[in-house]
Amino acid sequence: MRVWDSAKGRLYFLKSLVQASMQQEFYVVESTVDQDSGKVLDATCTCKANALKRCARIAGMLILFIGNVEAHGYDGKYHRFSYDLSGEEGGHVFR
Repeated sequence: MRVWDSAKGRLYFLKSLVQASMQQEFYVVESTVDQDSGKVLDATCTCKANALKRCARIAGMLILFIGNVEAHGYDGKYHRFSYDLSGEEGGHVFR
C-alpha cells in the first residue's frame, strides 16, 4: 500500500493505491477528513464493495494513517509513506 496525504485549510486528504490480496489488481482509495473534528467527510474506493459501502480498504487506509500520525506526529506538510504487510516483523511504517 502506498499512501499520499495533503491538507488544505481544515480539510485533510488521503489517497492510496492498494493491491488486492491474491491478485495483480490495484484499487484507488481516497478520503477527506475534517482536521478539527477528525470526522471522515468522504471516502471512496474503486472496488466493487464500495458500491455497498463495505470496503475494508478504506478502513485499512484510515487505520494505517492514524498509526503513522501516532508514530511520527503531523506537521501539516505533504508526505508519502507506505506500509509493508509482507515483512516478517509484521509490517512497518516508512517515511
